[in-house]
Amino acid sequence: MGRKVKALENNYASKQIKAIIDGDAKHKLGIRIYAVYQSSMGMSSRALAKLYNVSFKQIRNWINRFDAE
Repeated sequence: MGRKVKALENNYASKQIKAIIDGDAKHKLGIRIYAVYQSSMGMSSRALAKLYNVSFKQIRNWINRFDAE
C-alpha cells in the first residue's frame, strides 16, 4: 500500500497554487529550465508534457528556445 498524500494545511486549491506560479515569472522560468534539464538527462518530451501538464510541442518549444538563447 502506498503512502498517504500530504494534505496542505492551508487548504489551497490547485487553481490557487497554479495562479501563484503563473503570476511569478521567476517560478515559470525555473519550471521551464528544470524541464529542459530533465530532457537533457534523458526524460522524453512526451513524459515531460504529461508531468508538466502542457503539450508535447510546448516542451519542444522550451528546449528549442533554450538552445537558441
